[in-house]
Amino acid sequence: MSWKGLRPSTISSAGIREQGNGVTAIPYRSTDGRVFRWRYKRKTGGEWWGSGTSQCLFGLEALPNAHVSGASVVCLCEGESDTLALRETIGEACPSVFALGCPGASSYREDWEVYLEPFDHVIVLGDGDDAGHEFTRRVQGLFPRAGTANMPDGDDVRSMIQGVSADSVLEMIRECVELEAMIREHFPWDGKTPSARAMVERGEVMPLLDEQTTVDMDGEAVPVTPIRRDSLS
Repeated sequence: MSWKGLRPSTISSAGIREQGNGVTAIPYRSTDGRVFRWRYKRKTGGEWWGSGTSQCLFGLEALPNAHVSGASVVCLCEGESDTLALRETIGEACPSVFALGCPGASSYREDWEVYLEPFDHVIVLGDGDDAGHEFTRRVQGLFPRAGTANMPDGDDVRSMIQGVSADSVLEMIRECVELEAMIREHFPWDGKTPSARAMVERGEVMPLLDEQTTVDMDGEAVPVTPIRRDSLS
């Protein structure tokens, strides 16, 4: 079976199958591997859900049974093909990095945090469009410690991996992890208030002093403005 430029082994392992008449059936599974709900997509356009009333994240069956030690990372993508393209890219080279998919840009739910919490780092990878930016903002609003990165305008994770460079996406993930770790080290937060990273990006932080701290990242001194603790409450 050929679908979205993914490897046949990737498609097969995810349980995706052709239904005929140009319809592809995609299983959303629970952590135990059982099918939670089917999603159907037509090659000529259009998609719908099978029986059921709720949704879940795509790829839950691939999560580890226990916490992964050693800076474990989970990446949250938009949709199934982005998730599987990233899973292909990660492969065996990054055993502590996992990929999950959100059914839609606006579908992330707060109770799904139970799947993200065990990981040291949560990175949200959005498409390079308005919906993608809203996706990253929504997830970080509900899960404040998540780091975020959006693809260039007009691209998504799969198009970047397949058409530009898989390394470029891995580099985005690496930079998010490093930035998140650096901010946690210097300005820890409790995970419930907005993350320091988000506040830095929105310009909402207030300096404690006029001076700046610099943190070495790949030989480059990156300035970091100290954050006043009461600005995080």
